Amino acid sequence: MLSTQNGILGSIRLIATMEQGTDKTAAKDVLAEFRKAHELMRQRLFILTIWRKFDYATADKVARRKAGEYLDADLAKVLEEKDKREIKREREKEKDRSRGQGKRFKGNHSYQVDFGAGPSNPRGYHGHGVQASRGGRGGSTRGGGQAQTTERRCYVCQSLEHFARNCPNRKESTEANKSDLIQVPFSTKITQDNNCTEQPNINDDHTEFIPGSIHQEKVREFWIKELKAGDWVLNVLEEGYIIPFTKAPTVYEEPDNASANKDPVFVHQAVTELATLGIIQFTKEKPLCVSPLTVSHKRGKDGSIKKRLCWDGSRCVNLCLQEQTVTLSHFQKALELTRPKDFQVIYDLKSAYHHIKIHRSQTKYLGAAIQTPEGTTIYFTFLFLPFGLSSAVHCITKLFKPINAYLHNKGIRHSIYLDDGRITSDTKCQAEKERSIVYDTLKKSGWIIEKKKSDQENDASQCKEYLGFIIDTDSMTVRLSEGKKQHTIQQVLKTIAYGSKPILAKELARTLGKMVSTEPALGPVVIMAARAAYIELDAAVQGRGWSTFLTMSTESLNGLNFFVENFSDFDNSLIRSAATEISVLSIIGPPSSFMKSSFVSNHARTQEEKIWASDASGFATCAYSIKGEKLYYRGLLNEDERRLSSGHRELLTVRKTLEYYQQTGATNNKATNIYWLTDSQNLTTFLTKGSGKRDIQKEIFDVMVLCKKLSLKIIPIHLLRDDPRIKLADDGSKTTDTDDWQIDDETFQKSNRKFNFTIDMFASDRNRKCERFFSNFYCKGTTGIDAFSHSWDGEIAWICPPIREVIKVTRKLKTSKTIGILFIPEWRTADYWTEIFDREGRLLWPFKNVETRIPFIIQGTLNHRSPLTGRVKFNFLEITFNSN
Repeated sequence: MLSTQNGILGSIRLIATMEQGTDKTAAKDVLAEFRKAHELMRQRLFILTIWRKFDYATADKVARRKAGEYLDADLAKVLEEKDKREIKREREKEKDRSRGQGKRFKGNHSYQVDFGAGPSNPRGYHGHGVQASRGGRGGSTRGGGQAQTTERRCYVCQSLEHFARNCPNRKESTEANKSDLIQVPFSTKITQDNNCTEQPNINDDHTEFIPGSIHQEKVREFWIKELKAGDWVLNVLEEGYIIPFTKAPTVYEEPDNASANKDPVFVHQAVTELATLGIIQFTKEKPLCVSPLTVSHKRGKDGSIKKRLCWDGSRCVNLCLQEQTVTLSHFQKALELTRPKDFQVIYDLKSAYHHIKIHRSQTKYLGAAIQTPEGTTIYFTFLFLPFGLSSAVHCITKLFKPINAYLHNKGIRHSIYLDDGRITSDTKCQAEKERSIVYDTLKKSGWIIEKKKSDQENDASQCKEYLGFIIDTDSMTVRLSEGKKQHTIQQVLKTIAYGSKPILAKELARTLGKMVSTEPALGPVVIMAARAAYIELDAAVQGRGWSTFLTMSTESLNGLNFFVENFSDFDNSLIRSAATEISVLSIIGPPSSFMKSSFVSNHARTQEEKIWASDASGFATCAYSIKGEKLYYRGLLNEDERRLSSGHRELLTVRKTLEYYQQTGATNNKATNIYWLTDSQNLTTFLTKGSGKRDIQKEIFDVMVLCKKLSLKIIPIHLLRDDPRIKLADDGSKTTDTDDWQIDDETFQKSNRKFNFTIDMFASDRNRKCERFFSNFYCKGTTGIDAFSHSWDGEIAWICPPIREVIKVTRKLKTSKTIGILFIPEWRTADYWTEIFDREGRLLWPFKNVETRIPFIIQGTLNHRSPLTGRVKFNFLEITFNSN
């Protein structure tokens, strides 16, 4: 503001002192200073506006960009050119809008007129009702300039068929003048011009690969008018892809990776082919960044190994890039578009990456080098998108968005993952029609289809291989292709062979990645099988990096072995998508108001189906059956189990219930679905995805192995805690067991020395007195559940029953052939007293003798109000019986 004010005051002072006829040079100088100050003021106000609207960092960034300090000079120039292109594009849009307006003049005609452009009429004249060829409203040209009387044509040969950049005459003269060439050992000559060679237009019958074909002028019109591409896409098509750096990479050079050094013949062949196609350009000077080359190996559909030359920017260039998020149309997205009985068309693009040109200012960062047999180093740069640039996936995915949107607007269910595309239609006839539309759209937009790998006329069918999976829409299933199956198994077996030997972290990650990639065909079981190894891999990499070695634990190896052993059993899963989800209400019935989720993933329904519910409290677990054979399990938690998290206790309930179910002998080895109702979100996650905690994952793996052994599949269903089915299990887990008590060992051993008991009739794994015991609920080591449902014949029994069961015990003894001790309180008012003693106080049969004891009572769950606590104040009776 001060500079502007000083300029105004200086102008006023100068004008006031000027006399008539004075030379105006001084005044012009002051006026120029005023204009300069005015422009400076406008720039500063602009920076202040940005600071106020955003923040200081943004304003500083804009200021540095204006000053030419943004990254490097080349990129600053690129950004300035981008601004100019945007302004130009806005002007062209405004002209299009003007042309689209209705004509105001009679006859609705447009004429081009030239009434002479001599000195007497330098601007020309447009009469009433006449419009110039490029003028605005009323027929005048922009700024009142001369009317454009010539059409746009090639300035080299004056042809109307093409522009100068595509002129064959220009190309011939350019080729004749090329002298700056490098002679490479494999007889490939590439120009040293920084601008990539212009490519010929694509005709309708063209099938050969041409690098950068999407950048054609003819093709670009299709992107603008039909695909309605955004500014970012159009900028890439016009100028090339600008790599999104956060900072400029420094000077860098590194030799090739081991895979390239081991196969120099292939590297030279691949470089020769790239140079012949014009994808790379040899340079006399060393590029700013010279990254190593690497050779990747990919298994084809026929099982053969295919090599690919890649540029490795992971140690320099990729570290300087922005972190970009992109949503890929992965395999699951393709399944979401699939409907029953659909017909499918599969296609593949030819060298999709090499369609995308790199901006000329960025090629210096994409350098590489090869060694000739003579030991000479030859440098080259990539002119087109190389394999190995981390932002490439974001770039190609974003370029395909306008195409996908265009096809979706036409009602075509189309998806593409990088260069692999898929079309699904209701009928074969419709599939053929939509295939033609998609192929035509891709051709018009410059993409070239690989005919050998793409479906042609009448190839549409209901069973197709896509991304290594076979999708069958007739049965709505997904299974692995034979090539993917064999390659995955070989990789896992190779990893298992390491055993207790150290394995490279990258190698283990490769194996786990291949395992998890089979999830659409095998189901979530593969994630749980790989989880233990993932936990160990993550811990190793976080601490020591990807180049470290680690030793796999037994749990990790068990998971890998489980995957290999049961691979075929889990293959061929039903398609799981939003459209194929199953209603929870249709499975478990009402009420529906307590359901946390209304649907579960699609799965194979079995003839045998069960519905179980469970819950766990701080000291006990409970599970019971709602549908299927009768099952009720209740178990107490030991001290260590009580300290576990609530989710872990819920998982323990599942394992212990399955173990109890196995003990009952109710299994029939038929495939059975168990819909497990729970109010625990953690349990639902554990049973579908596993856990990142090692102790919990070990428990999950045990459940998974047990399910496979019993031919069971658990589908968890998450309900609210207020659901009556959950409340019943909750009540069972919170009910205090008042009969969980035992006498001291000294008192017991006095009787045991006489009889040497063979079984404890009423006990648990925590208070048993004998190796064999019957329990009220399932627990570890129990001989059976509910002593009254088993035979007592031939046993030497220790019987210290719950008080309410004494009468039932006395009646069971009268029908059994057994001997032993009945240990009960001396409560003469109790109902059981008349079952043991007659009116005179004599023992009834089968009781033989009675002695008095005062034991010390140990409670499982401490209750100070219970009379059965500590050193009791009343006597116990040790009654000998013999019912043989």
